[in-house]
Amino acid sequence: MRTAAVAFLLVFGVLFVACDPGIGITFVNNTDRELCSYESDFETPRASNLDPELCAEIEAHEKITYDTICQSDWLKWVILTVGADGPQIYARAATCGEWEDSGATITIDERDGGFVVSDSLPGEAAGP
Repeated sequence: MRTAAVAFLLVFGVLFVACDPGIGITFVNNTDRELCSYESDFETPRASNLDPELCAEIEAHEKITYDTICQSDWLKWVILTVGADGPQIYARAATCGEWEDSGATITIDERDGGFVVSDSLPGEAAGP
């Protein structure tokens, strides 16, 4: 019995270390609007193709981190919309390693009636 328990713990430990658990992406919503975050591992997604049931809600004036399963070389799209069925305000892709190395933070502000979205990735953040 003791040998079985040790074997189980050894196998569990090897699997835990071998698996890349993913990353956390932090959203800082400085607006008065509820937003939705979506992620995709495929080609450029569009707001019209997003399933509202998969919306990861970001409340007004909320800072929240959502964990995502991915390995460092996987491509990960992050898409933001205003509410579950509103317009797309952000879409950007990077590998999970790039997201993680950059600090994986997306900040949403509102200026002059429009959204200004910035992220921690190098280069310019993409708009809708």
